[in-house]
Amino acid sequence: IGAATSVCADKINENYSPTDVAAPMMPIYRQLIAAGKIRILVYSGDDDSICSTAGAQLWVWGMGVPTEAWKPWYSKGQVAGYTVEFPGMRFSTVHGAGHMVPSTRPQQAFDMFSKFLGNTW
Repeated sequence: IGAATSVCADKINENYSPTDVAAPMMPIYRQLIAAGKIRILVYSGDDDSICSTAGAQLWVWGMGVPTEAWKPWYSKGQVAGYTVEFPGMRFSTVHGAGHMVPSTRPQQAFDMFSKFLGNTW
């Protein structure tokens, strides 16, 4: 793919493997968690009409048992979503965010990433 490629270029879409889209990712996450070398944040905008929070919750809870209770997290003194820790992984929602969380809720996305990186939930 050349330098004149755009984000929605047909060349990219034509070469994208449909097999990859349908491939289950849980084994990959399990492998990463077992290696213990990285911390994983999975997040979902609760107004995402493409990848629903309910769907994300199903596969995340399928990974194991949480190590803490589901709880609210805050941005600028207001509830910004909910979060829960699993072994090797954290799942967080962002209230009012769509599919592109940093675009629809930039302050909350920044605060969520800061909390994750600083482990200050």
